[in-house]
Amino acid sequence: MKCSRYQSLPFWSSILLTGIWLLLLGVYPSSAYSFTPPTDMTLNMFALNPDTGGILYPYNLDLSQCTTDPNPRDLRYGCTALPNNASLAYPFTTNPVTVQIEGTAVNNRYLRDVVPQEMSPAAYHTTALQAQAIAARTYAYYHIRQGSSINNSTQYQAFIPRKYDTLTASQKASTDVAVQNRYYLSQAANDLPILAQYFEDIPLRTLYGGQPYLLAVEDPIS
Repeated sequence: MKCSRYQSLPFWSSILLTGIWLLLLGVYPSSAYSFTPPTDMTLNMFALNPDTGGILYPYNLDLSQCTTDPNPRDLRYGCTALPNNASLAYPFTTNPVTVQIEGTAVNNRYLRDVVPQEMSPAAYHTTALQAQAIAARTYAYYHIRQGSSINNSTQYQAFIPRKYDTLTASQKASTDVAVQNRYYLSQAANDLPILAQYFEDIPLRTLYGGQPYLLAVEDPIS
């Protein structure tokens, strides 16, 4: 079974509108495809600017890489969502790191740390979080397949270790529900993951994304 022909994706003007559209597009379980979804992904890990999510020292990447020295292990934001807390420091012993996309362990859970970072469970309904999980999973699949050198910054999508640990019990439950159905987005003509990205708050009209399914459309409510 393939995705419906309504799988074509424009850029959306906001993440909430992204969620609404994704749910209307008619996605199908990834297990139904001949494309084999990856289970793991490898990322270069950097300390990040807490305001922008960008790499902290963009002109000297060696300085910004999360360090694995255990005395103490890296406490900077981006290396952990809870900086300066020695008991909740960078949870890996390597850099780059390889983590399970659908994992649950503190040092092995990509989507559970990405989804609440990209869309706060405190501010959005579980349905919107489910749409975000679909987009995040698709985006990861696409870049893995492209052989991209992925990192944890907003250059791709923000992966902040221990973000899940900052959530309340109800927010964790919402995140768990959001990621449990392993859907991703493809074009109707094949089962390969699309480049699932969007622009936020572009006035009146969205931008063309360089792909036949990332069309510019009128957006009067932006």
